[in-house]
Amino acid sequence: MAQWRFLLLVLFSIAALACVTWLHLQIGTNAPPSRPASFILDDLGPPRSAVSPLPRRNDDRTAAARTRLVSRVGEFLADLDDSAAVARANFATGAMAQNLRGREDLLAGQFADAFDSYTRAEKSAPPGLDTLRGQAAALSRLQRMPEAIHLYDELIRREPRNATDRYNFAVCLARADRLSDAADQFHQALEIEPNFDRAVYNLAVICQQQGKLAEAVSLWQRFCDRQPAVASAWFNLGTAHSDLGHHAAALDAFQTASRLQPNDPVSLYNIGMTLCALGRDSEAESPLAGAARLDPTDETTAAELRDLRKHLSPTPANQP
Repeated sequence: MAQWRFLLLVLFSIAALACVTWLHLQIGTNAPPSRPASFILDDLGPPRSAVSPLPRRNDDRTAAARTRLVSRVGEFLADLDDSAAVARANFATGAMAQNLRGREDLLAGQFADAFDSYTRAEKSAPPGLDTLRGQAAALSRLQRMPEAIHLYDELIRREPRNATDRYNFAVCLARADRLSDAADQFHQALEIEPNFDRAVYNLAVICQQQGKLAEAVSLWQRFCDRQPAVASAWFNLGTAHSDLGHHAAALDAFQTASRLQPNDPVSLYNIGMTLCALGRDSEAESPLAGAARLDPTDETTAAELRDLRKHLSPTPANQP
């Protein structure tokens, strides 16, 4: 019986060593956390928030006054960036199996089971950073933000130069409506890793929501320079420029967003409204008509298009 026990122990050790080696080859023990090179923001849904005003043109043609520009700022690129960190389980302790199970549960979307696994790992050995990261990831996905924030605060205290932990901490703070604290953490993540594009995107959203338009413009442009195929960033750059009264720059940004997403009626609507703000009413009819075709139920677009056409083709005073 003792020989069988010894043989089973050897086989289990070989299997565990093979698993560790495979994971190390996949993610690298000392490699920095990986991030996707491209972003799919459409899955988050376009932020269609309330309307912000455009200044009225200084003329006496009331029918030509354009006063509305749709703003869609407000949606965060809020994916927590911890998949690689979670994968680095603490293989040196007896918590290996629970850490691996927690990682598998996270990837499968079983967040409550993942939290239970990481909690069992914590009980079987002194909690390492990876166990804490796994617990924080599970808690954030369970929308238990105060507890997740507490764990990310502890992670940052223990490893202050980890940009990924600061990014995830900031995302949780933003979800808890602590936008100023979130902005501070995004700033610090960018000090550690200047090309952390997702941090740039989310910080730009916060700055624009807080009315820090010049900083928002700078951040959106910084993001667009590195990720030029993300339509929502160009759109938000356009709204920030427009709120600053930079209508020519806003037009360029909206047109780029529309080229990237030609079936987006809101970008076309804003192109038309911005052309009107620039005094180019005759050019505004085409994008407004395109927006109306793409979304025939939008009463705002239909009303603006009717008013514009009345202005461009006024009824003579001597006709009924």
